[in-house]
Amino acid sequence: MMANKKYTASRLHVAWLQFISTIYTIWACIKIIYFAHFTRQKQKSIDKVTNVWAKHILKPTGLKINVHNPHQQKFKIGKPIILMCNHASLYDIPVSYLAIPGSIRMLTKKELFNIPILGAALSKGGWVSIDRTNSEQARKDLTTAKAELEKGIMLWIAPEGTRSRDGKLHKFKKGGFHLAIETGATIIPIAIKGITDVLPSNTVKLVINGEVDVVIGTEINAADFDKKQRNELLALVEDEMRLMLGQPK
Repeated sequence: MMANKKYTASRLHVAWLQFISTIYTIWACIKIIYFAHFTRQKQKSIDKVTNVWAKHILKPTGLKINVHNPHQQKFKIGKPIILMCNHASLYDIPVSYLAIPGSIRMLTKKELFNIPILGAALSKGGWVSIDRTNSEQARKDLTTAKAELEKGIMLWIAPEGTRSRDGKLHKFKKGGFHLAIETGATIIPIAIKGITDVLPSNTVKLVINGEVDVVIGTEINAADFDKKQRNELLALVEDEMRLMLGQPK
């Protein structure tokens, strides 16, 4: 069967996709808030909502996702897992939801919790934010993050801290590694290759029927490191992700 031909969407097409993405996101937020209050199987119900949301966001783009798991990573329930992923596009998150099995929540900017509906969904659904500008709040946030990890939620973190504008892996922030050491988590590096050819950061240039590769790396046990070795852990994860992305220093 012949693959669908790739093409760059018009501005009108992109505007339409942005509109329906907003509608799907509002729908997902309302469902998450509902399930958080009115179902006993809160986590499973929210997992289903986020998965359906990701499908709705990506299906109109025709994006093909190829998953490569050379180490046969199992994402075992019962131990804290932090997924560290390169971040070069708005589509990184829905791609991650569809490529990786299990309960995934993001380490999210605290400002997003102030947005009506979205903020409530993030708060009730298990998303976390760590306020490093306030030491007392940071301790509370860390306790919340630990509790979510203990529930079997995998925390998705972009160690670069923000989206890469050029698709290259940029300098890592230390916060995620501090959290990994504090929680004794297993870090699983995730590399999404080709995403900047589909939807680059901070642009409206969208390629329809594009293709990305999601590479799942070998696990790294943060429990083997202490606070003084945080930079060593950071360098180890960065080297693994650069290898997976084919981006040497």
